[in-house]
Amino acid sequence: MAGLITMGLLPGQSIEVAGIDASKPWNRTGLVLECGVTYRYEVIDMAGWRDGRIETDPNGYERLHLLPLVPARRYPLGHWLKLIGAIGTSAWNYFPIGQGCTRKAAAAGELYCFANDASFRYRDNDGHLTLRITRED
Repeated sequence: MAGLITMGLLPGQSIEVAGIDASKPWNRTGLVLECGVTYRYEVIDMAGWRDGRIETDPNGYERLHLLPLVPARRYPLGHWLKLIGAIGTSAWNYFPIGQGCTRKAAAAGELYCFANDASFRYRDNDGHLTLRITRED
């Protein structure tokens, strides 16, 4: 996204990031996280969140017949289409968000988000959400 302004948050400050798209492998937020700082993540609005014909929410879903494909998920420990955060684009810095969570940033860098899916399966995903991020300390 050309011209995206990156910024950090002060303690107690929040930002809302609209338009996180389930069909995009990477959604830039423009928010720079600080290592060791605690942030609260909350999905505050959602318009659809689908994997093909399967309606779900940011916590994702599981299906028994998909178990053999679990290793193909970008974040194998998270359900299909679960909202995942990433500090930068390294798989070492992925973390599950789902509907919401509170966690300490393990690294510094820009926050990216994505719906957890196999890297070759984003074309049938649909839906958008808004994520509120609040710096706790």
